[in-house]
Formats: sequence, structure tokens, C-alpha cells
Amino acid sequence: MGQEVKGKARIEGKEVEGRLYLEADQLLFRGGDKRVAIAAKDVKSAEAKEGILLLTVGRKKFEFDIGAQAPRWAEKISNPRTLVQKLGVKPDSNVAYIGSRDPDLLTELEGAAASVSKRLARRDYDFVFAGVEGPAELKIIDGLASTIKPGGGVWIIFPKGRPDLKAETIIPKGKSGGLVDNKIARVSDRLTGMKFVIPVHLRK
Repeated sequence: MGQEVKGKARIEGKEVEGRLYLEADQLLFRGGDKRVAIAAKDVKSAEAKEGILLLTVGRKKFEFDIGAQAPRWAEKISNPRTLVQKLGVKPDSNVAYIGSRDPDLLTELEGAAASVSKRLARRDYDFVFAGVEGPAELKIIDGLASTIKPGGGVWIIFPKGRPDLKAETIIPKGKSGGLVDNKIARVSDRLTGMKFVIPVHLRK
């Protein structure tokens, strides 16, 4: 999920009030009838000066007055976290990825985690990623609560845009398996991830 802040943008020599959104792959400003979208990959530099977020994109300069948030946003834009970092995976994490596996996500996990298993071979994983392509595959959630550490997580990875595979469908399956949802994240243009954890009062 992205972040947002109220502020002002200087567009075509005029100051426009609106909201600035920081997503995984772009920076978006909306104010009045103005809309500016900047792809993260196109940002050459980001710095903060007296509450102003200054971006260099090609030969263009963009200024966003967002006050005290400017230094933090400049840092995030200059040093973006990887996808697996956003999903909570650390260098010492032990991970399993089962079900319908996305090749790109699998590659990132294998390059970031201490170990990545393609089957459930233990009961103390930091994270279990379970890929599903349709509602019939949600049965994969059953029993996953017993495969993670008390503070671990289960990520259900599913395709966007399917009317039969939304949060309202997935959350009850997680609850019936002894898990509660606590986060959702963009995985790719095609995939979304929903994180489930063991309820605090049930952790041992």
C-alpha cells in the first residue's frame, strides 16, 4: 500500500494544492484539475530543502511542498525498498513458497532469504507464500497456521481483477484456518498479496 500527504505542487509556474501519493512504482500528485504521474524508475535525483521535495526527472524539475515529510520521502525515493523487503522478508528468513508460484517473486525470494522451500518441510517458517489462481485453490490455506513461527506470516498471492477472488472471499478462509489478515500489498501488475498472521492471544 502506498503513502500520501497533503501539500502543494508547482506546475507550469503555478502553485496547486492537492495530495501527493507515493506508490511502489510511481509518485502521483492530484490537485484541482491537475494530475502529475512520475515513474519511480525515471527519477534521477530526489532531495529535500526547507520542506520542499525536489525531483529531477530527465531534464525536468518538480517541486512539492510537503513540509516535514520532505526528507523522509526523498530518502524513500532515493533508496527504495525491494519487493521482498516490503513483504517483510529478511536475510535470515526461512521461507516456503507453495501453490501457483510466480517466477519473478520466486527469484526475488531465493535471492533475499536464507532458505526457500517449495514444499512444507518444517513447522517454524518465518513466512509461507501460497499462490492461488482461483477460489478452489484457497483450500491451500488449511493447516498453514501450524507451519509458521508464532510471529510469522502467511502471504496469499492471488491475481488482481477476479470477481470471485477478492478479500471478501479470502479473509473467511484465513479465519477458518486460525489466521487473521493484517496487511495487503502489491506484488506485481498482475498479482496482489494478502498477509495473515496467528492472532496474538493464540501465539505460544
